[in-house]
Amino acid sequence: MIQANTQKSPSDVTPSALSTNKEKHFIEDELFEKLLAIREDIYQKTEINVSPRKLVNMLLKKSDFEALRDQLIQQYL
Repeated sequence: MIQANTQKSPSDVTPSALSTNKEKHFIEDELFEKLLAIREDIYQKTEINVSPRKLVNMLLKKSDFEALRDQLIQQYL
């Protein structure tokens, strides 16, 4: 007799099942909304959809990490 595999693969997990878990975000909701607004502005002018991930990566590349480091050091002293 053949036994059916009842385990779900990761691709079988529905988005609604994922939403029941506590969601973790890398950026705050307010900043994400600003990012989406920038994305919409780009689309309105160019009719090209830029992924939010690409925008975040571009922002990280242009960020002044030294100034951020100094700001956090001062904050936590």
